[in-house]
Order: sequence, then structure tokens, then C-alpha cells
Amino acid sequence: DKNVSIIDSLILNIPHTPPLCDEFKGEKKKMDIGGCELYIETEGKGTSLVLLHGGPGSTHHEFHPYFSQAVDFAQVIYYDQRGCGLSDYEKGNGYTVEQAVDDLEKLRNILQIEKWIILGHSYGGLLAQCYAVKYPEPIAGLILVCAKTGMNTDLGKSRQDTFISEQESRK
Repeated sequence: DKNVSIIDSLILNIPHTPPLCDEFKGEKKKMDIGGCELYIETEGKGTSLVLLHGGPGSTHHEFHPYFSQAVDFAQVIYYDQRGCGLSDYEKGNGYTVEQAVDDLEKLRNILQIEKWIILGHSYGGLLAQCYAVKYPEPIAGLILVCAKTGMNTDLGKSRQDTFISEQESRK
């Protein structure tokens, strides 16, 4: 049943492949939101769709090249949150969810967007939810992908208890 495969020699000549972002045809720039410059990329026309990456600490690169398919009906806004990717990073007291939410609102105002759709992936989903609570007016839509609420709330009984023995639950 066991198939053993031994490679005679290692392949050391791996061809260079550029990051998917390198083929991006839209506008790339840094925007000063007041004390911090955020890196953004925009492409397309239509309803504004801002993409909030996961992390904290990830980058906008996770969305390339997939959202370029939306450029016919949406203005797609990729950006790196403060302290992430190509946006400004400063050592100090750290970063907060509230600060990231306020950064997003400052970005919307500077871009002069009246209403936008927010797509948040993972940690970006938490930011999207917090933004929606604090700034509900400019939201035309909210899309959450693999996002948690970020709240420690008892959601009641779940099936996970059927997999835990009495001894394990007492520890």
C-alpha cells in the first residue's frame, strides 16, 4: 500500500513569478489621513467597494487579482490598514480597533465617498462590524467573510459539548 518516491535530484532553478499585485493596472498611492499615510489602490467605476484585509498584520494583497473582476460595476478600493503592508508603521503604544475604524472613516471622507459597501475578511470583518455600529450612515452594504463578532458572548448550548467528556469539562 505504501508508494515510495525518491527524487534523483533537487530542482533548484525555480522561475521567478511576480506578485499578483504587480500586474495591477489601477491607481496606487499613499493618502495622508492626518498623522498617518495609508496605502491605497483603486480601480473601476461605480459603487464604491472597500476591502478590509485580515490580520491584524495582513495586507491588501490577499484580494488580488480576484476583485479586478468587479471593475465594470464598482470602484474597488484596496488598502493596507495602519501599521500593515505599505501603510505607515510607528513603534509605540500599539494599534486599536477604534483607531482602525476611525482611519477608515477618515479615508472615506478624503476620497469623498458618500456611501460605500464594506467587505471585511477575518479581522477585517470585525473592523467592518465595528465601523457599521459607529458610522452606519455611509454604509450601502456590509459583506462579512470568515468574520467573528469579537464579542465574548455565551451563544448557548452547542454540539461541541458532545465531544468533551465530563472529566475534560471539569478541568
